[in-house]
Amino acid sequence: ETTISVAWDAVENASGYKLLWKNKADATYTPVKLDASTTSYTLADLDGGASYCWKVQALGDNGAYLNSGYTTARTVRITEPVQLVAPTGLIATDRTETTISVAWDAVENASGYKLLWKNKADASYTVVKLDASTTSYTLADLDGAATYCWKVQTLGDNNGYLNSSYCATQTVKPSQIISAAILELGDELFDELDDEDYNLLALR
Repeated sequence: ETTISVAWDAVENASGYKLLWKNKADATYTPVKLDASTTSYTLADLDGGASYCWKVQALGDNGAYLNSGYTTARTVRITEPVQLVAPTGLIATDRTETTISVAWDAVENASGYKLLWKNKADASYTVVKLDASTTSYTLADLDGAATYCWKVQTLGDNNGYLNSSYCATQTVKPSQIISAAILELGDELFDELDDEDYNLLALR
């Protein structure tokens, strides 16, 4: 957080308002003059974790109406931004020869997610931005013989919540079709196949 919005009730016959505000640690106030129709103001460029003081005076017209005294000074503290956690519960499902569906658990207070994925042999990632309600994505047009890497970041609102770091990079391969010729070698060979690498989709 780097801003605070302050407000007050309108004063009858006021010609304007004078707002004084400061970091509680400072000696002097910053003055702000506002017209009679303005009864709020946003303090900006504040230090996270600091406390700020503010007070307001109703201004007269230097004739029939004189300036009021100041309100009692109010103190408010800026909340430190919270860094969100990286997604957990990552899983790759519904693998075919050319697609992989990846998913993760929702993160509280996320404004969205950023998914990075690539062929492990490539240098750069493909970037996919998703809204907060979307916790899965299908990688498509894959090379069935290649290995793919993916990772996800939780996105904050750049105000009270900051982006997380990325989760640990996940590695996955598209499914492989196993031919009848391989299966004829015996159940022992089939039992030794790595489920991470192979998924029986069809018999040819």
